[in-house]
Amino acid sequence: MEFLQPYINTWKNFAKFDGRTSVRGFWMAFVVNMIVCILISVLTHISEIFSILSFVYSLAFLIPWWALMFRRLHDIGKPGGWAFLSLTCIGVIPLIIWFVRAGDPEENLYGPVPEE
Repeated sequence: MEFLQPYINTWKNFAKFDGRTSVRGFWMAFVVNMIVCILISVLTHISEIFSILSFVYSLAFLIPWWALMFRRLHDIGKPGGWAFLSLTCIGVIPLIIWFVRAGDPEENLYGPVPEE
C-alpha cells in the first residue's frame, strides 16, 4: 500500500502550500486521484445519486490539488504561483513539462529535498 502514501499525504497536507513534493509523490497522488475519480464516475453512471458524491469529492480535492501543484513547483525551484497557468489551455503544457522534471537535488529556497 506504499503507492497510496503520496495520496494520503496530499490529504494530510491539504492546505500546506509551502515546502516541496517529489516528482514520484506528485504523480502517485495524481494516479490514485484519477482512480478515485473513475470509480466515482462509474458509480454515477450506475445511479444518479452518486453525482452528489462526485461533486463533493471534486470540491474537497480542489485545495489539496492546488497545494500539491505549488509544492511540486517548489521542488524544481519555481514559485507556486506558476500553477495558475493551469487555468489556461496553453499553460498546461509547461506545467506538465515541469511536473515530470526531477526536483532540485539539494535544499532550495522552498525547503529540503522531499523524503518521498
